Amino acid sequence: MTKASVSLKDWVHTRGHLCPDLPSACDAIMSLFQDNQLQVSRLNLGIFVMHPEFAGLAYQRTDNDSVLKTVEIRHQDLKSPVYKNSPVHWAVSSKSARHWDLTELEPDDFDFLHELRADSCTGYAVIPLFGTHRRVHVLSLATKQPGGFSAEKWKEFQEFARQLAMLVDTLAVYHLAEVMLGLYVGKQTGSRVLSGAVQRGQGDIIEAVVLVSDMKGYTQLCANISSKETIDVLNQFFERICLPIEEKGGEILKFMGDAVLAIFPSNGDPIEEACRRALVATRLAHQRLLATPLTLTNGSPL
Repeated sequence: MTKASVSLKDWVHTRGHLCPDLPSACDAIMSLFQDNQLQVSRLNLGIFVMHPEFAGLAYQRTDNDSVLKTVEIRHQDLKSPVYKNSPVHWAVSSKSARHWDLTELEPDDFDFLHELRADSCTGYAVIPLFGTHRRVHVLSLATKQPGGFSAEKWKEFQEFARQLAMLVDTLAVYHLAEVMLGLYVGKQTGSRVLSGAVQRGQGDIIEAVVLVSDMKGYTQLCANISSKETIDVLNQFFERICLPIEEKGGEILKFMGDAVLAIFPSNGDPIEEACRRALVATRLAHQRLLATPLTLTNGSPL
């Protein structure tokens, strides 16, 4: 057993558990590889998430860029030919790990591998990380080291991945909790709940602007269209209303039929600043409704 493999496994149990979230874990893992001279030029960690819009998140780092890139994977992306013809999909569906020598690719190998080779990469490895409740996350690595990943390094990465899987799944579940709480009680409130503010009667006083918005003519509209069309129209309406609210620092607390209840906390600034952000968000939402009117399923405008 090499010094590098021991260091990798030791990190999982001695330092890895101190990472507060997945982005910090990815940065720490990339630094760990660099410290152990493992010549990883590209790291990608894909995680399963439970979200109405996103099927997963991919965290990506390269050795020449210290900024972690986060890619949101939408549910429809998992049906695309690009994903279905990828080594990541192969690893998830087969629940198998594999590494490729990119200098010896066959013409019918994954297109993504040929793209990596064109970018001077010499080796690529993909490893599924098994969590609880049949969740499967994926770690993939690329190198530009002459000769790609040696058999010894491949064994080290596989052993490291087995140790890493539960840490990744734990952080993924924590992320899921943040997402679900954010959807139902708001991001700031959800964060406080996860931090321990769960006792009955426990609360805080905040200074904030309250925004309530609903759809004009909603009751009459519902009487004239199907329930499926009603949901589609509501989704369009909420998208145009909610995005400006979040962009201007607002927090959506709940949806009430066709209405949105949101707040703009002052966060220590003068309350006039929160009022300004609320008004700007309202104008932006109105502009987006005018620029892209709501339509029925058949494309007819309302």
